Amino acid sequence: MSDVEANTVQASPEAAKNGLQIEGSSVNLVVAPCKKTYQPAKTFKELVELLKPAEEMLDSAGFTSVLDRIHVLRGIYYGTEWSADYKVEKSPVRNAAFQIYTSSSPPADPRPILRCNLYQSLLGSRDVKDGARMLDFGHLLIGLDARRSSIARNATLPTQGGSGLEISTWLGDLGGGAAMLAKKRVSAKETSALTSFTGFDFGGSPNLEGDIAGYVTACDPKLGSDALGLFIPEDKTLADMVEAYLSPGASGALWRERCTRFLFMLGGEQEKGKFTNRDELIRDVSKQIASFGCWYLTNRLRQTENLTSKLLIDASKHMRGASAEVAQLFIDALIYGHEHPMEKLQARGPAPKPTPAGEAFGVCNAFIKLVEGMEDVGKKGGELQKKLESLQKDLGELYKELRW
Repeated sequence: MSDVEANTVQASPEAAKNGLQIEGSSVNLVVAPCKKTYQPAKTFKELVELLKPAEEMLDSAGFTSVLDRIHVLRGIYYGTEWSADYKVEKSPVRNAAFQIYTSSSPPADPRPILRCNLYQSLLGSRDVKDGARMLDFGHLLIGLDARRSSIARNATLPTQGGSGLEISTWLGDLGGGAAMLAKKRVSAKETSALTSFTGFDFGGSPNLEGDIAGYVTACDPKLGSDALGLFIPEDKTLADMVEAYLSPGASGALWRERCTRFLFMLGGEQEKGKFTNRDELIRDVSKQIASFGCWYLTNRLRQTENLTSKLLIDASKHMRGASAEVAQLFIDALIYGHEHPMEKLQARGPAPKPTPAGEAFGVCNAFIKLVEGMEDVGKKGGELQKKLESLQKDLGELYKELRW
C-alpha cells in the first residue's frame, strides 16, 4: 500500500482483519504519499500491471476475496453512477439491470481506495490493444462478475432471451445491435447487418473479444459440468487469471482456443475438428437476440425521446430478420476464429441479404401494447421508465405468460 495517499476511505469491516482502524463505516488508512501516479494502460501488460496494485489496495481495505475484488472492479465499468457506462448512458434503468443480470448487489465505491490516479487509469483502460489484438476490458470483468453467481450463469430471465451472464456480454451487445439494425431498416430497408459489427459498440471486434474473454478467462481447463463457473486457484489473483488469458506480448493457449471453447459453451458439436451444428446454433442464438432486442429497442427509444407506438411497431417488424442475420454473422465469426485462432474475432462478409419486414412477435407486442396504452392516457417517458424498472424487478410474475 506504499503508493496510496493518506486518506479516510469507505471500506468493508473486514478491513479490521488487516489492522486498520474502523470508525463507523469508514477506515482510516495512514499510509505514505504516492510514489507514482498511474496512467491508463496502452497494452495488455500495462493493464495487468494496473490490476496488481488495485487488488493490493482493495485487499488492504477489506476486500480480501478475489470474487469481491472482481465485483468492486466491475463497478468501474458497469452498473454504478461512477461507471464508464453511466457516464455515457446516464441510465438508472441500465444500472438496476446490471445488478439483476449479475445477480448481485451494487458494487462498493472504489474511488477513495484506488488512489494515485489508479481509479481514473482503470476507467481509461476500457479498450486495450496489444499489437493486432484488442478487447473491451469492461466486458471481460462483467462476464467474470456474472459468473460468480450460479443464478446469473444458469437461469434464463423470462422474455429477455437468455441468462444474466449472456445478457451482460454477447447477448446484450448483439441484441442491441439487432435492435438498432431493425430501427434503421424502418427508413433504410437495405441496411446491411455488418453495420452492427463495426467500431466499439454492439458487435464491434473489441466488444466481441471482451465478451468471449468474460467466459474463457478463469474457466475450467477441462470444461467440466460447470463450465461457466469461475476456476481460480487459491494462490492466484484476478491479475494472474487475466494475464494467463491475455498472455501479453504473444497469444497463449487460452487466447488461441477462445473461440473453440466459447462455441462449446454455446452448445457447439464437433467432429474431426469441425463444428457440425452451425445452423442449429444460428437458429437458437437468433431467438435469444430477438427477445432481448425488444427490450433494448424499447428502452433505447425511451432514452432518446423517440418512443412512439408507430416507430416501435415498424421497427419490431424487422426484429426477427435482423436478429437472424446478426446471429449468422456471429456464429460464422466464431467458427472462423476456431479455424484461424490467430485472427481477431470479427464479423466478415459477405453479409446476409437484408430480410423483408415481417410481423412483430410476443415480447415486442407486449411493449407495443404498453406504449399504446400510455399514449392513450397521454403518458410516456417517465411513466415508461418506472414501468421498465418494475418489470426488471419482477420479470417472472409480470411476463410469465409470454412465449416465443
